[in-house]
This record gives sequence, C-alpha cells and structure tokens, in this order.
Amino acid sequence: MDEPIDVTKLKYVIYVRKSTDDPKRQASSIPDQLRECKDLAKRLGLHYKTSEIIRESESAKVPDKRPLFTQMLKDIRAGKYDGIIAWNPDRLARNMKEGGEIIDMIDSEIIQDLKFVTHHYTSDANGVMLLGMAFVLSKQYSDKLGQDVRRGLHSKVDDLRSHIQKHGYITDDDGRYYPDGNNFDLICQAWQMRLEGRSLQIISDHMNSQGYFRQYRTSDHKVKMDKRILSKIFRDPFYYGLLIQGNRKVDLNASNTYKPAVTEVDYLRVQSKENNRLHPIATRKNFYPFRAFVRCSFCDKNMVVAPSTSKSGKRYLNFRCDNTTCTRSKKSLRVIKFLDFVYNFLEQGLNFTEEYYRQCQKDMATYLE
Repeated sequence: MDEPIDVTKLKYVIYVRKSTDDPKRQASSIPDQLRECKDLAKRLGLHYKTSEIIRESESAKVPDKRPLFTQMLKDIRAGKYDGIIAWNPDRLARNMKEGGEIIDMIDSEIIQDLKFVTHHYTSDANGVMLLGMAFVLSKQYSDKLGQDVRRGLHSKVDDLRSHIQKHGYITDDDGRYYPDGNNFDLICQAWQMRLEGRSLQIISDHMNSQGYFRQYRTSDHKVKMDKRILSKIFRDPFYYGLLIQGNRKVDLNASNTYKPAVTEVDYLRVQSKENNRLHPIATRKNFYPFRAFVRCSFCDKNMVVAPSTSKSGKRYLNFRCDNTTCTRSKKSLRVIKFLDFVYNFLEQGLNFTEEYYRQCQKDMATYLE
C-alpha cells in the first residue's frame, strides 16, 4: 500500500447520503454533496459512472440499516469498483462496525482508494489511522447529539412543554399546549359521548359532521377523525392532564395554558368501560352435582345433569341420556329418585359377603391395571 496508486486507472463509485428522509430537512444535502463530489472527481481525473451514483437517505448511526451501502461494499468485493468518492468519512460510517469493515477492506486492499471533499485520505498507515479517528469522531458526534437531544426533550417536558402534537390542541413555538378552538370542544364532546356508551364510529361521524380536522404544520394535509385515532385518544391520559414522554411524567394542569378535555374520574370510567369491552365478564356457570357420575343402564354412556321446570313453576334436577342411539324409552330420571335409592341402600347396610368382597377386589385390580 506504500506504492503510489494511479488513481486515473481506478474505477470509483460516488456515494452520497443524508441522514433523514424528511423533505423539509437537509433538502439540499444530497444535491450539494453530489455537486462537490463530481467537482472533486473532475479535478483529480477520477473515473465513475453517472448511472451508478449511489444516493441513500438512511442514518449511519446503526449498522446494517443501509441496503445501498451494503450492496456497494459487496460490489467492491466483487471487483466492480476499486474506490469510493464521498463528501466526508461520516457519510460512510457513524458506527464502529461499518467503520471497521471499511478499514479492514483497506488493509486487505479490497478498497484501493478513498476520496473525500472535506477530508484528506492517504493509503499509508497514517492515512488509515486518521480515517479511523474520523470514524470515531463521527460516532462520538452522533452519540453526543443523541444525548443532547434527549436532555433537551427531558428539560422541555419538565417545563410542561412538548413537541408531540395532540388532537384538539395546538402548541406555540415553545411547545406549550393551548385548546384548539372548535376542535377542542369536539374532543370534549367525544369524551362525554364515550362515557354515554356511544360507538367509535358514531363519535367520529359526529365530529367530522361538525367540521373537525387537524392540519399538520409541515404540509397542507388535513386529517379527519376516524375510529383508529379515537381509540388512541381514549387511552391517552394526556387529555386529563398527565403527559407521559419516555420515563418522564408531568402534570400539565400546573400550566396556565393547558386545559383538560376530561376529568381524571371520567377518564378512569372510560378506561373501565374499555377494559370490559376488551375482556367481557365471563357468564355465570351453574353448578350441578353428579356430572359424569351416573351412566345409562341401556347404552352405558354418561347421563347429562340438567334442570327442568314443571307447569306449576317447581324446578327439578334430572339425569338425561342424550345418546341418540340409546334404546331407552324414558330418557330422563329425576335426581331425587337416584338419591332415594342411595339413601335406602346405605340405611340397609352394605351386607357384603366374602364372595362379593373378593369379586370387588378383583374388579378394582383390573381397573387399576
């Protein structure tokens, strides 16, 4: 790798990336990178195919999440390309796995050269070391940025502010919630209708007929109410004043701009009703004695135990044979008759003879086998 490389004979691929696919953020990032990478290639006499320029809109913070980047490395291993042109090392990797993979491919001379607009790379030991440091710094920047964002969000929530949009409310530039006029009134009505047992479909139809819609700030897209949105609203404690974000919980009722759409008591009543809908109370099962206890003397099948009511309104408990192939003419027998037989038998005593006792022993042994 210490011998000079004739870069004009290598096959390069241009790789440009932005970390978000939000059209409002970094909208010019890829065109700007691409223009500067093309200028660099023209200035150094590097060869690449315009039709094979790789444009990707995925974060490099987590490995194995960029299909185009992964395919590019496979193509380099297959000999399709010799080197990469990129705007900065952080476009290639912001994690140690993929950064290490690139360095390993350099050490194995699979990647013969790298060219960056904002970073000077050389293929010697010092150049590889500096590239590794660039990857480490890129990772540290991503990690610190994530920590700073989380810290800012936590601080914002603790100050009763949030970036999360809620139906029926608007937020100012500081993230404080305000009732959204007619939309807020309709949200309040929705909670009351749900308390009265109205269905999600009826509630959403009512809200839409009264002019409910939510318009997103970043576009002109208007969203009307539907059952899916309502289902989420009726599970959200935000509407009585409890804001939950991550592991933070704050009481928005302490804010002088927030106004609850439902009381906590009514919120809990709705939750109770929702849980009953999801987990209906099991119907009561009556207990009848002697189930699977008595067999029909005609077909030897278990007799069913079930109640009956006479014309006078008196209730009875019966044994009944429901076997359709049974030849028994009278299918049912009142349980009281069975009990009378048992009582009489016990009153008269068992009167076991020795022969009968031995036969019982034999039958029991056969049963246990």
